[in-house]
Amino acid sequence: MKRNAYKVLLISCWVLLAIALAIKLLGADMFNIMVKNESFISFCNYVDTSWLKYLIGTLVYVPSAYLLYLVMINEKLGKDWWVLLLALPISFVKDKVVWLGMILDMSIMILVPLLRLKGKCWKRVLVVHIIVFGYQLLMLLLRNLHLFFEGNNTTLVGLIMNIDYYILVCILYLYNTLKIIKER
Repeated sequence: MKRNAYKVLLISCWVLLAIALAIKLLGADMFNIMVKNESFISFCNYVDTSWLKYLIGTLVYVPSAYLLYLVMINEKLGKDWWVLLLALPISFVKDKVVWLGMILDMSIMILVPLLRLKGKCWKRVLVVHIIVFGYQLLMLLLRNLHLFFEGNNTTLVGLIMNIDYYILVCILYLYNTLKIIKER
């Protein structure tokens, strides 16, 4: 795909979010996710009480954190693999204590790129964080959830609720990679 196609996909993510927020502000309540299937609920409960919870959390969090890091430092896949090792313990902390995991996540994802770039391109790091966290906060607003939502949230329901975020991260990475290839 050409770079413009990824740009269109990024814009589409934001336009769809704006449309959904406009519909919500008009009083619609169709964005709440409710699971009523007993088989799915029991499977989710099984996953949350087993080692699968940590495996799924790690398999989802670590690659997305790595892709965001690559976007911030403006590099292609394969650079700075050690960031994956840094993200592993954070994924476990996020499963245990949500607010602490979020603080660690934000600290590491701001400090590590800034240290790697030696303070250069701090605006790029800031813009990426504004895009990503802005998107996440708007999605929480859309779904009537608060910042540290833990309620009836199972690992699989959380994964489903965040699928749009992971798609945004992938599109952002692909757009950035094509930009890097074009520049070099």
